[in-house]
Amino acid sequence: MHSTRHPGLKWTRASLFLLLVLLLCRAADAHAAADGVVNGIVRDELLKPIKGAQVVLHDARGAKVGQARTAEDGSFTFSGVPFGDYTVEANAPGRVEGHEHVQISSTEAAQVEIYCVSQESNSVIIEEPDVAAPQRSVGSVATLSRRALKELPQGEDRSITEVITTQPGFVLDAFGNVYARGSHANIQYQVDGIPIPDSVGNLFAQALPVRLIENLEILTGGIPAEFGDRLAAVVNISTRHGGAEPDGLAQVRYGSFQTIEPSVYYSRSFGKVGLFVGGSYLQSQRALDSPAVAPILHDDGRSGRAFLRFDWTLGAADRLEVFVSYAHNFFQIPFDPTVVPLDPIHPLLIRPLDAFGNRSPPYIPHDTNATETEDEVFVTASWVHTFGKRGQLQVAPYYKLSAGALASDATYALGLLADPGTTASDVNRRADHLGGVLHYSLHLGGHLLKVGAQMDGLIGATDYALHVRDDVSGHGGVDAKLGGAGTDRTSAVLSGAYLQDRWDRGRFGMNAGVRVDELHVALAGGQSDDQVGVSPRMGASFAFKEDLVGHLFCGINWQPPAPLDAANAARVLGVVPATVAVTYDVQAETDLYGEAGLDVRILKKLKLGAVGWGRYAWNQLDDIAIGATNLIANYNFERGRAVGAEGKLDLVYKDWLSAFANVSWEIAQGQGVASAKYLFTAAQLADPSWQTLDHAQTLTANLGATLRHGGAAFSTLFSYGSGLRTGPANDQTVPQHLRVDATLQYAFDNVPLRPMVAVDVINLFDAHYAFRIANGFVGSSYAAPRTMFVRLSVPLSGGRP
Repeated sequence: MHSTRHPGLKWTRASLFLLLVLLLCRAADAHAAADGVVNGIVRDELLKPIKGAQVVLHDARGAKVGQARTAEDGSFTFSGVPFGDYTVEANAPGRVEGHEHVQISSTEAAQVEIYCVSQESNSVIIEEPDVAAPQRSVGSVATLSRRALKELPQGEDRSITEVITTQPGFVLDAFGNVYARGSHANIQYQVDGIPIPDSVGNLFAQALPVRLIENLEILTGGIPAEFGDRLAAVVNISTRHGGAEPDGLAQVRYGSFQTIEPSVYYSRSFGKVGLFVGGSYLQSQRALDSPAVAPILHDDGRSGRAFLRFDWTLGAADRLEVFVSYAHNFFQIPFDPTVVPLDPIHPLLIRPLDAFGNRSPPYIPHDTNATETEDEVFVTASWVHTFGKRGQLQVAPYYKLSAGALASDATYALGLLADPGTTASDVNRRADHLGGVLHYSLHLGGHLLKVGAQMDGLIGATDYALHVRDDVSGHGGVDAKLGGAGTDRTSAVLSGAYLQDRWDRGRFGMNAGVRVDELHVALAGGQSDDQVGVSPRMGASFAFKEDLVGHLFCGINWQPPAPLDAANAARVLGVVPATVAVTYDVQAETDLYGEAGLDVRILKKLKLGAVGWGRYAWNQLDDIAIGATNLIANYNFERGRAVGAEGKLDLVYKDWLSAFANVSWEIAQGQGVASAKYLFTAAQLADPSWQTLDHAQTLTANLGATLRHGGAAFSTLFSYGSGLRTGPANDQTVPQHLRVDATLQYAFDNVPLRPMVAVDVINLFDAHYAFRIANGFVGSSYAAPRTMFVRLSVPLSGGRP
């Protein structure tokens, strides 16, 4: 990694956007929506290959995706297929049709064998649901179908962040942020192959409705070179699109804390044009997990979501897709009701430490109306052109607006009962991203070659006002002579390019590639900060048997920081004078990463998997969550290290029971604060020891099951955590917890309008467990007590959505 600061380079909004438009004509990010490959063979009852059989590939909705004829050796191939669940059917004259279900990943070539027995044969084919065969990916990949998403407790009302944390290696914090395998480098979200730029907190993942998703692919390790920044994990989202038959749902959800959420979506295709549109609105008296289980103080909130997908098949070789999403959040910042005002008779009285040795946070007068507002708009248009045997090209420009406003209500926050010397800040954050993706893939024999580049331009501004309490008058309030206001401006360009080859030969598969990334940040005074990273990555998989697959991976991940967020903590906390510019010194993280894993399927009903991984980092990124808000800021440790192991289980029994389980063990540490040092005390900066990170949880486990009978279904999820770190030096652990969620639903298909009623119980046994307990910059946060919701939904189509 190389970092320099150059004088004389000055970026304006107009010049930066002009540069981006010019560069988009030839470069963009490379994350294809349709890179999956299916290799297969059709055989007869004597295991001999069948030449000339017709093979058809159908998606989960039954729509035909591709068609082929088998070669002399009975083989066939489908390339350029989006990841997800599919059915492959084969027909040959005089033979019974054969078919197999296959799960396609964007990182592997799926293998399938189909048998077409003679019509005179006495063979009897009995089909029962099976667990998916082990994937031949070189890394850790999980694919969740729409059915799997709907069968989790809360179904399609569960947020994507909560869905992700049902998978091994993930930890969820009090603000809905997700951390993968002890990494704080953030998660890369993609919609139909297009990477989403950074959001305020985790707004995008919390905003995108699960009911919009057709398939979800999660990469937690062994990530190929095609993927660039934010490599804690990659979440690929394949959105739904309009089909020949109308599909839709109108729903209302009501429950605890006066929570109400109406929502609707509808999809339909009209010839060559497909449309998918929907939206929702939510209002609740518990919008954030508050600093205490009870009482709930100042925690109202509301949010709105809207999305649109438009598909246009221009011809046999061209397809245009337009995707638009909008999200709005408004939160009251909750209080800690356990904190009491200082006694004026004893002004030097110190509040007692809590059970974890944390000092009490300052008292906030209860008439303070501090709030946080978040808005996000994302628009993209993707053009995909197929050159037949010469490959496939995807070009997709995008625009993203991300804005957040933290209003402290300083007049009341610094009132008579507030602590002497306290401060309050108003911070408005806005980021405009203009970028795009360009990707080309070519299937050549046993090779899947990919090449591409990326471009993301950022123009951002953080407006801030620092208010200081008037300690002289004796009446509190804002001291007009102290504090100050200003604007921190940030412009940045993130670009990258990669070359990659996936090679499959028999039981062996290899993925090798390299990418080069560069982050240019324009600083005040005409200077700039430039960082460059080179990331070679290589992995291999081997199928010892059809149902036994192992993999190895090693490589380098280069992960740049979020430039705009560097000053957030300094401005909100008031640790840098308002008249002083915040020094930008955050560096990109460079990881040396490796993993090894093994997956086995037993009797096609049970699949087991295990993986071990390790990471050593230079300039390890970490985040500071700012109080009880959704705003975060980056800083670096000089070094980082992490190691972990995971086990998983998937079970399918007939058509009435499915279940999964996983367990994760991890240790993640950092050594020596290396940047944004103004956020830390002298003792913290002088500490050379390895410090366990506050987002790392030693043990995490999940167990889920779904029972089905007719129109009824019952699903449950057990989630265990050994506790996040806490204490002034992260040397203590929050108590362990076990949370149980359950959903019971019934579809009245013989009743007019065919309604479905569901009851969701979250935290069934009312476990009062802590996410955080005042560990430095993050105030106390507790999970919500038991909550119950009732859902009533009505399909807007002829069939059950």
